[in-house]
Amino acid sequence: METIFHYQSVAYPTTVGKFKDRISWVGNVAKGDASIAIQSPVMSDNGTFICSVKNPPDVYHNIPQTVLIVTERGFSFQLTSAVLLSILVFLPSIIVVILMLVRLGRKSGVLKEKKKSGCKKSSIEVSDESEHTDTCSGRLKAWCLNCVDTDEEEPY
Repeated sequence: METIFHYQSVAYPTTVGKFKDRISWVGNVAKGDASIAIQSPVMSDNGTFICSVKNPPDVYHNIPQTVLIVTERGFSFQLTSAVLLSILVFLPSIIVVILMLVRLGRKSGVLKEKKKSGCKKSSIEVSDESEHTDTCSGRLKAWCLNCVDTDEEEPY
């Protein structure tokens, strides 16, 4: 069995082995804490280790085992509820503000509204009306007047 750390009044980290120069004491003897820290863990550090705290003349039994599992670091950005709430509140708010600014700009004349071309005719439609009516309603009125005010009588 490989000893990776020894503490006896002061810390004695290992000078050989896979944890050489990467292990340090972070515990507190006064509080009964015998913690160590491993810097820059790698996948080969995985394993089961025995932590043995010896305090002579105590009797030793049931030596606890510690399992060290090293995994790949996951995605560093976590979508927290605060970020999600911000996206769901601020994004629609920004869209509404932009739409209101465009609408106010059109009303004040800063932004010009696109001109509508009026009624669109299909490519095969031919009209007998004069081209002096520019809007759909003007064309519709002229067409209706043409139909109603006719001198011809249809036979029954």
